[in-house]
Amino acid sequence: MTEQLILDNSFRSLEEKFNYSSTFFEHPDADELINKVAKALNYFPEITFPITLSRHGTRGSKFAIAYVDIHTGIPEINFNINYHCSMNSVFHELGHILQYFTSFDIPYGEQAASVFALARIPDSIIDSNCIPYIGLVPWYRVGDYCRMALDYRKTHRNYIKWLTIQIANDYRDGNGVFPEVDSFNQYILTDDSTIKNKINIQQTLP
Repeated sequence: MTEQLILDNSFRSLEEKFNYSSTFFEHPDADELINKVAKALNYFPEITFPITLSRHGTRGSKFAIAYVDIHTGIPEINFNINYHCSMNSVFHELGHILQYFTSFDIPYGEQAASVFALARIPDSIIDSNCIPYIGLVPWYRVGDYCRMALDYRKTHRNYIKWLTIQIANDYRDGNGVFPEVDSFNQYILTDDSTIKNKINIQQTLP
């Protein structure tokens, strides 16, 4: 089923990119999420098949969950109605979709999904200081760190451990390399790069 989706689908319009669950438009950010996923897909040329967008309302759960419908083989991103989902998290979920289709050869796991997906993100659309399941860094270093990790992976297997150590070492620099990072809060940026809201990461997963 998945190979058929990959071979037979090419998009001619925005409408062809997405299916929607019956309750998706109850999400207060529905239109924004459509625009974010559509923009993010420009950096995932492998995804030439439609994605279902849905929503859930479980407090304390993840911002979003990506999976593949076992009956149709169509991937779905289920957004939590209680949280504002960053572009970084959208890229992370698209990374999961690549993982589900083995022909794309992306390692499994939350951290791998972040590294492989966010290595693709351009600085112009980064809107959070979080690399999901990796850590918090200045927003303008998100893509850099992930690309550095993939370069390291070319000759080493422990690229995720290397990345987390690299970030930790940068935090410990005597000159305070990351003075603007609050170790306990993830932030989401507005269009003018000011902090829109803070989310305590001790209370919710990225």
